[in-house]
Amino acid sequence: MRKVFFIFVLLSVYFTAVSASPIETAKEPRSSYLKAADSLKDLNTQLAYKRLEIIIRDFPKSEEAKKAVLLRAVISATEFSSSDMLAAKYSEAIQKAKSNDVKKEIIKLYMETSKDMIDSGTNLIDDVRALLEDRNKSMTLEIKKEYDSLDFSSRAFLSIKKLEAGELPTAEEIKDIKGFYKDGASRYVLGKVLAEDDLTAKRTINKEVDWAGTMFLMGNWLIHVGGANKSGWLDPTNQKITKSLVQAEKSFLAAKQCFEKAKKLSKVGQVRTQSDERIKEINQILNEFKGGK
Repeated sequence: MRKVFFIFVLLSVYFTAVSASPIETAKEPRSSYLKAADSLKDLNTQLAYKRLEIIIRDFPKSEEAKKAVLLRAVISATEFSSSDMLAAKYSEAIQKAKSNDVKKEIIKLYMETSKDMIDSGTNLIDDVRALLEDRNKSMTLEIKKEYDSLDFSSRAFLSIKKLEAGELPTAEEIKDIKGFYKDGASRYVLGKVLAEDDLTAKRTINKEVDWAGTMFLMGNWLIHVGGANKSGWLDPTNQKITKSLVQAEKSFLAAKQCFEKAKKLSKVGQVRTQSDERIKEINQILNEFKGGK
């Protein structure tokens, strides 16, 4: 009786192991990746970023993890770009504020947005460095877009005009303005990554990644991140100019690698020429860092 029971247990373990076959496990990163990519259909970049982090952590060797590394960099570039544009708009509005109270409130918005820009810039440095470790093999991305960008434009139009006139927008209007800039940044970044000109309408984009264009884009944004860290930003926590030369140097070094990679990958002479120019600019900046040490 004991022998029969023992054989039964062994068979149970065997069939349990078979049921959890590699085919089933292989589906796991795929379904997780699809959930993450699905978050981008309505521009929910924060949720998408968190989900992508989990894929990279749990399935580091999978093809989905490679796509996740790229999409994380895309999201960070989008967040940095949109915050950068919004901070510039707030900076202009401060000069036109119709009262001191309005000016104080817009200054608060400017400081918060500048901090968001620096935070997303920090993410971008890390995400691009992870991207540079990959071999950048041929890759196709499928991105669903379930909103029309014209809706963002129409909702934000009057709110932006209000801000430009030196008036303080409501919380809902600020949300519309943020959505407008995030959409614009997302279309620009994805347009370069996928070599796609028109991303305004609702659609599903299924295209091969333009790696040369991607690396050139990331390099340009990293120069901007480095410049922001080098010159400093107004920190809302202490209302003082804060700098990070360590982050600035990291950013410029990663940017240089991006342009070197863009040169190797590009078949277009203009991209190679522009990459060479950027590398020269970065080398001059890096020499300044060496001189200050």
